[in-house]
Amino acid sequence: MKFFMDLSSCFGPGTKVRENVVIDDHVIIGDNCFIGANTVIRSGVRIGDNVVIGHNVVIEQNVIIQSCSTVQSQCHITTGVKIGSNVFFGPGVITTNDKRMVRYLEEEYFEQPPIFKNGCRIGGGASIAPGVTVGMNALIGTGSVVIKNVPDGAVVYGVPAKERK
Repeated sequence: MKFFMDLSSCFGPGTKVRENVVIDDHVIIGDNCFIGANTVIRSGVRIGDNVVIGHNVVIEQNVIIQSCSTVQSQCHITTGVKIGSNVFFGPGVITTNDKRMVRYLEEEYFEQPPIFKNGCRIGGGASIAPGVTVGMNALIGTGSVVIKNVPDGAVVYGVPAKERK
């Protein structure tokens, strides 16, 4: 019985992993990345080169994070999220993928993960609702609750977040 996995096959050269990190099977992490302490990375995650993942982050299954992106400490990245290149998540960003908190057993479940396009910036403590697409180079203010798509280059903030520029 195997109680540990050989991590050498899933990390690119130059990647640093801090203590108490949990990484499931079938995870690929690119070159020159940093994975902070107490982070959990579930199966099927793909992380590009030069990505920084802060401490105490949870990355659920089948997430894609492209190169040169940063996910700061205490973020929750839900199943199926796609994060483009050069994306910034401030500390404590929460993503969700389920529009229904209560369902009956016979109901079908459809994930609706958010999508974050290249160059967008998400301020600390922001919450992103299921199915939202954040456009290229868009900016979401700290503490915002985003329930609608954000156009390319837009600046949104507030509860609920509204376009301001």
